[in-house]
Amino acid sequence: MNNRCYLVIEARSETASFRIPEYHNYHKTLPLPPPTTIAGVAGAALGLNFEATQEYFINNEIFLGVSGKSKGFFSDLWKICITVSIKGKRFATSSVIRREFLFRNSYFLVFGGEKAVISEMKQAFLYPKFALTMGNSDSLLLIKDVTILNDMLPKTERRLENCLVKGSHKGSKTLEGMEAGKLYRYSTFQTPQVYNLPILFDCHNDQTRSVAKRQEYSFIGNMVILDEEQDVIEYKGLKIPIFLYG
Repeated sequence: MNNRCYLVIEARSETASFRIPEYHNYHKTLPLPPPTTIAGVAGAALGLNFEATQEYFINNEIFLGVSGKSKGFFSDLWKICITVSIKGKRFATSSVIRREFLFRNSYFLVFGGEKAVISEMKQAFLYPKFALTMGNSDSLLLIKDVTILNDMLPKTERRLENCLVKGSHKGSKTLEGMEAGKLYRYSTFQTPQVYNLPILFDCHNDQTRSVAKRQEYSFIGNMVILDEEQDVIEYKGLKIPIFLYG
């Protein structure tokens, strides 16, 4: 534990979209990047493909965390060409899908592990091998700052906002904190959203992959009080929950 340090990546993207796997013609987006996307960003920086990225994170027992905000979201209509097979014959056709995008996003990504691993990841984010994106290839990620926090022990916290937490926390208490006579700016209010997401995959020789493990994650927007304390990293006033990948 004492040899663990943490890498904090401060980043921005104009757009981002993280499709929920069960959505097809309507690509609803998650509010924050899921663990596989966070790991994928690091893998792209390191120059690793999907299978190598998964092995890298599991073998090095890397912890993840994310805090982020978006200015809002919009929907975009896409026309796609697809090929269908009927009784052995293949036909080309088209379809229309609607995809949600988050816009003007700010993120703090956290990676925790042994010093040598975190040092390697820092260099990778400073000089990435591949382009870094948030969900789809058009949503480029701009790295604003790269910081290593040495020999830091996580703290525990129940009050959290704008972050991703492992497990289901639907029943968490929402903090309203409204005072009479005080002026407030309107913003969209959201309770924690819980999704059962793929976290590990089996990769096959024919370049396909299948889900090997799923895990529930809670996407927290407005501040809530969780029933259980979470390990968090404090950075620039933010409390970012961390959890072991996989």
